[in-house]
Amino acid sequence: MIYSTATSLTTMRDDLHLTEALRTHWRRAVRLAGRVADREAAALELARATFQECHEGMRSEWSSELKTRIRLSGNELFGIDGTLGVIDALEGKAQLPLEFRLCEILRCSAYDQSPEEIVRTAEVAVRQECAESAIEHCALSVAREHDEGQARELRQAMTAMLSQADLSVEPQRKRRSASGPGELIDATLELTL
Repeated sequence: MIYSTATSLTTMRDDLHLTEALRTHWRRAVRLAGRVADREAAALELARATFQECHEGMRSEWSSELKTRIRLSGNELFGIDGTLGVIDALEGKAQLPLEFRLCEILRCSAYDQSPEEIVRTAEVAVRQECAESAIEHCALSVAREHDEGQARELRQAMTAMLSQADLSVEPQRKRRSASGPGELIDATLELTL
């Protein structure tokens, strides 16, 4: 709210924080969420955006080491103790919030599942949480730009998309079309005469 008097101009903020702008992969999901005819494509785009967010939120070398060491811990004599030791060791190497969260979920599910299953289950749980958080972020961005009614509609549509999205298997990335003339020239053509 901005108001002025004859002697001064004062700017007041009525919010506690500024909402960060949506990243490209989430903007695509928001765009598709508003189209009723594109619900399947929207769910696929939401899954793509979620996987993109998780890839950026976890270092690949850390994730690879985690999967390898937990899989090998299943062959140890002491089973669960070995798996928990691996999780503790890798939590000590974690640097990003999603890495720490994955370790927390792994620790909780280590008692119920085999080492082969716990990583897969924990990754899906982290993706689910990541998607839910991103949906809320998208809704806050829409509320800031438009109004709370549109934000509520987006939240409902994206939550429905999430229930249809498969977060267990990474969807194929979209193919990029040739954008520049150099790419078109270098492309091979298949002609039949």
